[in-house]
Amino acid sequence: MGSNLNMIELSPQTLEKAFLELNEQPQQRQNAITELRHRIQLQSLQGCLADEFLLRFLRAKKFNQDNAFRLYTNYYILRLRYPDIFSDLRPSLVEHVFQSGVVCRLPQPDSEGRALIYFRPGLWNPAEWSTNDIFRANVLVIEELLLVSLRYYYSLVFDI
Repeated sequence: MGSNLNMIELSPQTLEKAFLELNEQPQQRQNAITELRHRIQLQSLQGCLADEFLLRFLRAKKFNQDNAFRLYTNYYILRLRYPDIFSDLRPSLVEHVFQSGVVCRLPQPDSEGRALIYFRPGLWNPAEWSTNDIFRANVLVIEELLLVSLRYYYSLVFDI
């Protein structure tokens, strides 16, 4: 399943931050992922089991297995409960939100290396498109950050 996460090279500074703030220990990372995957399989849940995907939930919950499992479960419950937001989720369907500048990922991280999501609701014209489009665009930006980034944090900037 997934890739060998022990092969991902993180800077010493990032490793220290992950240890201090997230309780992440490189030598235990794969075991934690395997344990979470096993819990998911025992419950016969149907969802992504890739290492990188499961690592998101472990990091979000500071490697607490119970909390990571609950977050994983809630993630899929949310996706099932709101199909109008989560089904057929493609950037091309909300390109107008990105073009308007209401939601975007800033190209440079902040001074602490965190990725930044810039949200400017004042640019939104409700007569042109629904709040669901904004939610969908935000989900896509956050999912993209989680997929392509080894950064542990992101920040949301509001400009009203």
